[in-house]
Amino acid sequence: MRKSRGTLFDLAMDSSMAAMSTGMTLWHRLPMFGVGSMVTAAERQAEATRMVDEKGAAFIEGCLDAGMETVRAWSALASGQFEAILNAPFAITNAGLKPAFRRVNANARRLNRQAMRSLDD
Repeated sequence: MRKSRGTLFDLAMDSSMAAMSTGMTLWHRLPMFGVGSMVTAAERQAEATRMVDEKGAAFIEGCLDAGMETVRAWSALASGQFEAILNAPFAITNAGLKPAFRRVNANARRLNRQAMRSLDD
């Protein structure tokens, strides 16, 4: 994730990275919840709980971040910085989606590490 305020390019790059990470996460998680899975019931329950909890947390964090970015845009407009308002829709969208993107990417890395460890065993 880049540190910029959010442009169309940033949104496109972050979305494409999240899409790849989503595919990788599904690749690892779907067999985990299958009938013939080698994963124990406790591990499946822990993963399911983690999935639900992180989505709720990402939603709340994204709403707060989007709200803060909206306040920044209105403050810039009120102080006469009209060029900042042109990029505001992308900045607000990026701020709102960033927590979800961050969690998707982290899940893909974590599940990939777990899969690699299980291959080594």
